[in-house]
Amino acid sequence: MEVRGFLEGLRGRLRRVLLLDGLARLSVVLLLGGSGAILLDYCWPIPAPVRCAILLALIATIGAVLYRRLVRPLARRMDDRAMAQLSERRIPALDGRLLTQVDGIALGSIDGRLLADALTAQAVTSLVPASALPGRLGVALLLAIAATAFALLFPRILRDGTNRLLLPFADTEWERHSGLEGALDRTVVAEDEPLVVRLTRTKGPDAGLRLSWTKDQGGSTTERRMLSGLAGPWHQALTLPAGTYTLTAESGDALPLVLHGRLVKRPFLTHVDATLTPPHYINQPAQKLATLACTALPGSRLDFALDFLFDSGREVHDVALTLGGTPVTVTRTEHGFTGSITVHQGGELAVQLADQDGIGPNPQPRFALTLAEDRKPIVSLDGPRSRENVTVRAKVHLIIDASDDYALATLQLLTSVLAEAPPPAAQHPLAQLPLRLRRRRCARIPCPSPTSLDCPPPRARRRWRSPPWPGKATASSSSAGRPTPTMSPDPGSA
Repeated sequence: MEVRGFLEGLRGRLRRVLLLDGLARLSVVLLLGGSGAILLDYCWPIPAPVRCAILLALIATIGAVLYRRLVRPLARRMDDRAMAQLSERRIPALDGRLLTQVDGIALGSIDGRLLADALTAQAVTSLVPASALPGRLGVALLLAIAATAFALLFPRILRDGTNRLLLPFADTEWERHSGLEGALDRTVVAEDEPLVVRLTRTKGPDAGLRLSWTKDQGGSTTERRMLSGLAGPWHQALTLPAGTYTLTAESGDALPLVLHGRLVKRPFLTHVDATLTPPHYINQPAQKLATLACTALPGSRLDFALDFLFDSGREVHDVALTLGGTPVTVTRTEHGFTGSITVHQGGELAVQLADQDGIGPNPQPRFALTLAEDRKPIVSLDGPRSRENVTVRAKVHLIIDASDDYALATLQLLTSVLAEAPPPAAQHPLAQLPLRLRRRRCARIPCPSPTSLDCPPPRARRRWRSPPWPGKATASSSSAGRPTPTMSPDPGSA
């Protein structure tokens, strides 16, 4: 064989073997890796991050095979000298004759004949062996035929699997023969109430339904339960401890339905800070209370602050306070509320408090506010007898006695002339009379609590004795809390 023909044949065979071997290896890696990943995802659905990792690993493997078996070998220099060097290394009998001929140096007749005898077709085959190439090509061909048949028989599975593998974070799911829908009645409930889940089958044959739940903080499935019935719908109430749960419903080949719910502790009252300030006219200090249940006089002021303990992530959202059904203005705080009441009526103080999901204390706090009795003042007028006849210049002495259970605010004495008016010198208004006033108070009885009805209230008494005066007298008084009607004796005759 001529040198030129030998080198061309060697170069062509080397390129064909490298190309076919590289393509066979690449096809095997691609088909085995891709089909394996799709089959694994179909049997056991793989999360999107894991699918993404498998895709990256498959791309890296294909890239490595492509570079090592195709790009790098085919990119090497394959000129006549490189082929001659390859032949000299593999066939020692050439003894440099081929390189000498390639370099343009003439050989002798004997060396030329020996070189021509060594450059045969069998030498080309031995220089580029390909014993394993038919096996690799056969495996690749079988895999390609199997993939084509699977694509023809199950096009939807291949389509869904390819989309899930190539687009791991896309919203692509396997086509299912069964389907489930469901929801929780309330995603957040109090721990003393059940977590209610409702499930229905949207398509597919009848099959059992398995419900499992996992506490997020614990990280392990606490229980699995097969719900009764095959067709549905299903209604299940779960009594669970406080915490956040992930619920999973599975039936047939339906995509697992995942729901999230939370059970929280109810808020409860932890602290009450109240100050009861009595009316100023009884001269008693304010009293600190640890509750809103108390007995107060009319006009007392009750300042209060209530604190509640909430579960993590919970806060005061709605709060209301009523006294006997009448709303009371309050200010919401981080852990409760504050407010102030001026007591004018008694009744029940009812608290209505809830967090952002409408969960409040059970029962809601209630306090009894009792209105203490403030009796009317007692006034007596002692003077002339009824229908007593007196002369024009007679002097009439009056004694006015007034008392109250707490204190007197005012005491007035009014006069009027019923008969013929006396001379101007004898007419004197009460404000100008030189009254001799004598005051006498009852001793106050010590009382431990101004709001308690069990201790006797202090009494205040005022007594006036006036000089004689003509005409009609009327006496009236009022306590600091309420006025009293006017009291008058029968008029005398002049």
